[in-house]
Amino acid sequence: MARNAEKSQHMLNKRVNRFRSRVGRATKHGVSPTPTASQRPLASPPNPLSRYLSGMREELAGEKKKRPHLAALCDDVHEADRWRNDVIREASG
Repeated sequence: MARNAEKSQHMLNKRVNRFRSRVGRATKHGVSPTPTASQRPLASPPNPLSRYLSGMREELAGEKKKRPHLAALCDDVHEADRWRNDVIREASG
């Protein structure tokens, strides 16, 4: 019967080898090939519930306002300050 240290070392080696084979690095028996596009798992399309919920979120959020070209087009001081900060962020970034 194997000792606990040997069992744990064996499990660790299995996990490392499995990880290396997924990543495409060198293993004990040479370099494992990098998976091609046909071997990689495809991203699953969003399920109907998530599409519905994202649509509801967009509908509840309303249409985003576009920034006015002229400062004189803003009627509210807070809104004008918001657009001013937006311009500053855009120019500095």
